[in-house]
Amino acid sequence: WSLMSSGIPGGAATDVAIDPATPTTVYASLWGQGIYKCTNASAATPTWTKLTTGLPAGGFTRIALGLSPPSPLTIYALIADGGYTVNGFYRTTNGGSSWAAIPLPGGNIGGQGFYNLNVAVDPTTPDIVYLSGVSLWKATRSAAGVWTITDKGGAFHPDNHALAFDPISHSKIYAGSDGGIYKSLDGGMTWDDSINEGLCIMQCEFIDQHPTSDAVLFSGTQDNGTEQFRNSPVFNHADDGDGGYCAVDKTQPKNVLSTYYGNSPKRSTLGGKFGTWMSVAGGIAGAGLFYPPLAMDETNSNHVAFGTDRINLDPAQGTTSWPTKVTLPGMSGNVSAIHYTNSNLIYAGTTTGKVYRLVQSGGVWTATAIHSSPLPAGPFITDLAAVPGAPNTIIVVMSGFGHGHVWRGVVPAAGATTWTNISGSGATGIPDIPANAVVIDPAAVNTIYVATDVAVYRTTNGGANWVQFSEGLPNCAVFDMKLHSPSALLRAGTHGRGVWERKVNVPSVSSVDLYFRDHLMSTGRVLPTPEPVLAGFEDPLQYVNLGDPLFHWMCADIKVDALEGSPPAFQMSIASVDYLKYETKLQHRNAQRGNVNRAYVKVNNRGFAPGSNVVVKLLWADASAGLPVLPPDFWAAFPNNSANTTVWHPLIKGGATFQTITLLSPTEPTILEWDFPLPLTAATHTCLLAVMDCAGDPIPAGNKIFNVDSLVRNEKRVGLKNLHVVNIPPATSLWSTLDLFALAGVASSLRVIGLGQADGSLGFLLPKSAQPAASSKGSAKGAATAAKIDGLVLRKPSDLMIKQLKERLPNDADKFDLSRLYEVDKEKGGGLVSGIKVTKEGVRIAVLLTAPTKNEAISTFSVVQEADGKILGGSTYIVRAAKQ
Repeated sequence: WSLMSSGIPGGAATDVAIDPATPTTVYASLWGQGIYKCTNASAATPTWTKLTTGLPAGGFTRIALGLSPPSPLTIYALIADGGYTVNGFYRTTNGGSSWAAIPLPGGNIGGQGFYNLNVAVDPTTPDIVYLSGVSLWKATRSAAGVWTITDKGGAFHPDNHALAFDPISHSKIYAGSDGGIYKSLDGGMTWDDSINEGLCIMQCEFIDQHPTSDAVLFSGTQDNGTEQFRNSPVFNHADDGDGGYCAVDKTQPKNVLSTYYGNSPKRSTLGGKFGTWMSVAGGIAGAGLFYPPLAMDETNSNHVAFGTDRINLDPAQGTTSWPTKVTLPGMSGNVSAIHYTNSNLIYAGTTTGKVYRLVQSGGVWTATAIHSSPLPAGPFITDLAAVPGAPNTIIVVMSGFGHGHVWRGVVPAAGATTWTNISGSGATGIPDIPANAVVIDPAAVNTIYVATDVAVYRTTNGGANWVQFSEGLPNCAVFDMKLHSPSALLRAGTHGRGVWERKVNVPSVSSVDLYFRDHLMSTGRVLPTPEPVLAGFEDPLQYVNLGDPLFHWMCADIKVDALEGSPPAFQMSIASVDYLKYETKLQHRNAQRGNVNRAYVKVNNRGFAPGSNVVVKLLWADASAGLPVLPPDFWAAFPNNSANTTVWHPLIKGGATFQTITLLSPTEPTILEWDFPLPLTAATHTCLLAVMDCAGDPIPAGNKIFNVDSLVRNEKRVGLKNLHVVNIPPATSLWSTLDLFALAGVASSLRVIGLGQADGSLGFLLPKSAQPAASSKGSAKGAATAAKIDGLVLRKPSDLMIKQLKERLPNDADKFDLSRLYEVDKEKGGGLVSGIKVTKEGVRIAVLLTAPTKNEAISTFSVVQEADGKILGGSTYIVRAAKQ
């Protein structure tokens, strides 16, 4: 590279335009200095001349240039003033010899000219120009020379930076803004942002995650608010604006803190659900950064620290107005990093390279400066962390150039802190590049990860040697990192390429990693699938509320669409259901007997390479008598049909017994659909089973078992949907059935869990042979005591209930004890009956579902059979009051 300095001043160049007809002619703009022209760009020493005629002599900052391809002597300049208002628009038709001003609507098109400024000239005519500012504007010149400038960007995300034209049709344009890419087919009249689907371009600032589950993560993002990873490539929008620091309560993960820009912490007690954030900024003192640091106490998540030009502390997550303020001696700049090590110890770093240790004793906090030579004075400290188990040792990382970027500080009981540069050098060190975040493995404290502007680096010997740890990670700035210890996942929040993760406790991983989510919180990484797991977020499309217990029969990757409404209709066309619509628009419905339903399966690959020829099979079965085992030749015949298809019925697509995905993307799931004709004779309790396999990630032979419950819990490539949406007229009831299974002579318990219920109800009858032993008194009260009922109400079913039972189950009704209906206590929302006697053949219970009283209201109940501390099976019922 050679600096072009002949006739051009030093400073910041902001744009360049090259004449396509004469490439040796180049135009350049310099911040606050003007526009320069070069006509000998290919010379050994190109020379530049400042263009002045018609242009402002001063009072401007950034300049953007746009050259007309069909008329290269026509050039446009869009200029921001000293306050960054975009108030200057100029045109030359003679290659810059003279310029004329073009009036802007109201004198300007908005602010932030230091940030959003661009000019794009239509490739077919010099008389159409697009101006990027906070919004996108279109300037059109008539044949009479009259300019019309209109706002075309009001329909999409603000802060515009770039524009591109389709080479065939100049009316097809692409606008790049802080919201991604927007496409218009009509020159900016209408816009569509679906082109963004699949692009991993989120600009992460900071991240935090659920303490125990790898299914939930939050990321503050530049101008796109706070986003929530919810166990799907489709991130959920949690909050608006600019997203900064995030913090998830380690003991109550439904409590989440986040920040907007400035001193603006917010708190959600509903898992970060959009619209549930409340400001907890009141009482914060001091001026902070654009993204001020926020940290929770590692040992007590109620305690929170917020950094400005001091440390603000609150004992209740910001809800008590930050009563404690700790000033930092010799402070300059702003607090830029905080590690709340424990309830009595905090470390803080600043934008000017200072490090402080805050200690609480007797309820009083005292701050001490611990920065000293050879720690560099001045660089922006981006992150710091105390070494787990050694709170008097900290690791500090810093930005800038020309110095070490990773330092270890040892704080003695008395005297100065000892600082050591552990950045390394040469091939085994971290290059001279800004460092942004540090993570220390609590299980191996000499293993440290550092995020930089170009890569992630790791040391396993406390900093003596470093290696680049970016296999597969794009060459981009990594702004934040977190290690999820329970799942050994290192998460990296990048500035422009989204969030990435990798396992750190294995030498390698499969290039293809197929999985189904057994429920919304299941990631397929922990087998057998733990249950119940509490939902970390709500999903009304799958009838899940925050905190609901989830089970392996709730596969989140299987949904049914059925004809509903007036006139009956499916929710959307098959072709429109991609993984985005599946997650955000498609609601699971119950398959209807006598109709052709649609069954969708979302197929996931979490590897780093496409899966080739992934075969997927979908089957259904009558589950009213419990989940039947798979046919004995199922695995030998798979993916083709078993000889016996009368129990597990395979669905057919295009005459084939399975579907094949030629290439399954490692970033975008594939959606498959089967027509699902359900006979009128089918059981009310019907379930779906999805099984997939491929050579790149095959089902191990040892996992090919026939008991479906065990298969699903132990095999990530198998999913079970046993979730029943039952439509009943308001305040009326319907009988269903559920089978219980024996476990080696051990009595069973039946647990009923009311999940976010309205005013509906669930009750059940046990067969006479299965009733827990009654008391000697034989009274209802005595029976309740002997039955060990907890949280359920015991009452006699009404005559109408018994009549409906006999109509619904004419062959089984007399087997039930009709004197005892175990019903959910609405105040407690669920309960347990223990001591149920289950024969070797199993027993069938009668389940009474009562709809809520209001139209379209929903009650959800899970019925779970437990024995010897194990979950044997169960089902979940969605009781919906049909619209009347």
